[in-house]
Amino acid sequence: MGHESLRSIHIDEDLKLENEIHSPVLEIQEIPGLPKNFFNAAACRLEEDPGSPVLLLGRHVEGHNRPGEPDIGPLVMALLNHDSVETLTEVWRPEESGQGDLLEDPRLVRLPDGQLFMGFTRLALYQGRYLPFPAVSISSPERLLHGEFPHTQLITGLGSGDQTTPLGGGPNQLRVLSGKNAVPLKPNQAMFRREVDNHRFTVFSIDEEGIAQQLQYLEFPEGSIPFWGESRMGLTMPPIWLNENEALLLIHGFNITYGKFKYHIGTSRLFIDQTGNYAIDNISQQPLLAPEVFKDLFRGEEVERHPDERQALYLCGGSPIYDASGGLSLIDLYPSVGDTYTVKATISAPEVMKDWHRDELYMHTQSAA
Repeated sequence: MGHESLRSIHIDEDLKLENEIHSPVLEIQEIPGLPKNFFNAAACRLEEDPGSPVLLLGRHVEGHNRPGEPDIGPLVMALLNHDSVETLTEVWRPEESGQGDLLEDPRLVRLPDGQLFMGFTRLALYQGRYLPFPAVSISSPERLLHGEFPHTQLITGLGSGDQTTPLGGGPNQLRVLSGKNAVPLKPNQAMFRREVDNHRFTVFSIDEEGIAQQLQYLEFPEGSIPFWGESRMGLTMPPIWLNENEALLLIHGFNITYGKFKYHIGTSRLFIDQTGNYAIDNISQQPLLAPEVFKDLFRGEEVERHPDERQALYLCGGSPIYDASGGLSLIDLYPSVGDTYTVKATISAPEVMKDWHRDELYMHTQSAA
């Protein structure tokens, strides 16, 4: 994909109505220089300046695995400068034997010291099959750009209260916390969706000794599940914090239509309630993005890696853009289409939040602990 072939679509009202997408989407465009089959990428700007280069950390998969098995490939770091790829660096590669663990679906949060707090889905090979577990890691942009990948900590069990379980654990724990979508929330806090949960997330913390303990379950309010996520809801990119207690949280959901999984991306509000726990509300009843909206971007091209199984639409990364007064103005999202292309979709943050109801008071000024 070179500059001369750059494809983009502006989302007008007719297209929004036709594809049942929510109005905050402004434009979708491909990213020149980004290879095909690069998908599910985390994102982070090198600096706060909205013109600063963007890091995309995603999977690059060429071959197909057997049905029901994950597609295997390395993690690749793309450095975007002015929305075009400047460099591509392979930062992690699975074992050549195909018998080791796999890492996929990264998420990135920049910490106050400039380090990156990363969440992954780590697929552990156990008794001949892969089981997904959350994993976390700490690195720096500089190390990643030089192809240096840090050790990841596999989380197979969580303590509660005074009882804690070290990160890692043994084979007897491998069925305890199987799950995916590990998303950093704030320093030393993250959440993920357990495999046994369809509309609930698990929040956990990590102390200075690397001990993980459960904080809470994050429940979807009764009656709030939209049609586009009736089968299951999951996590996308890390929340964008608006203040100490409130964040914009993008989520994904799917339904099974004609025997295939159909994915959508929507929005919600994450906040800290009066008890100090995380809560979720203002879940968009219409999706922000639907698979059909990309048909004009890739007209005539088959973008689904697994067309008999799913219409894939996934999001691991995005970058907020603030106005001169410090207010959240735009968000550049980097969704994956069909497990084949990663594109940039720009949305208006004020449009997302303009109809939010804030009936639930949040009195705490500290993070949930």
